[in-house]
Amino acid sequence: VAAQSGAALSIADVDASSAQQIVSDLKVEPSISFAALYDTEGTEVVRFPADTPQDQRPLSPQDLGAVFTEGGFLDVVQEVRQNDGAVIGRIYLRATTEELYFRIQRILGISVVVFVLALAFASLLSFALQRFISTPILQLARMTQRVSSEYDYSLRAEKRGNDELGVLCDGFNTMLAEIRRREDE
Repeated sequence: VAAQSGAALSIADVDASSAQQIVSDLKVEPSISFAALYDTEGTEVVRFPADTPQDQRPLSPQDLGAVFTEGGFLDVVQEVRQNDGAVIGRIYLRATTEELYFRIQRILGISVVVFVLALAFASLLSFALQRFISTPILQLARMTQRVSSEYDYSLRAEKRGNDELGVLCDGFNTMLAEIRRREDE
C-alpha cells in the first residue's frame, strides 16, 4: 500500500481522490479497521474509512514499524517513498489480530499434524531397525551366553543376511568350529 501511495501522495495537494481511492481499496481486507495517509509534516491527507471519528484516529504516527496494541490491534507505520527514494509521507494501518490468530492456530495445527506424522514415522523406523538390527544382535548375544554356560561348541548362530551382522555371525560360527576342532583334537 505504501508503494502504491507514493504517486498519489505526491500529487495529493492537487487531487486527493487518487490517494483516497488507494486507501479505500483496503475495504476488501476485512481485518483493516483504519488507515491513514500522512504527508511529510504529519498532516493527514486521507483516511479509511472516511467517516472515522477523531477519537478513534491516531495522532500523527512518528515511529515506524509494527506494534500490538491493548485493544487487540496491530498498528503498522510505513514510510511512503517516491521512485527516487525520497520520503514523501507515511501510511498508518490498524488491523484486527483475529486473522493473525487464526493463521497462527492453523500453523500450529499443521505443526501438530506434522509432528504426529514424524513421530509415527520415527516409531515405524525404530520398529524396523529393532527388527533387522537389534533382534539379530540380541540373538547372537544369547548364543554367546549359552555357549559360555554350556560349553557346547556345536551350536551355530543363525545368519540372516550378507550384511555386517551376517559377517559377524559367520565369524562367530567359524570361531566355534575352530574351538570345537581343537577340543576334539
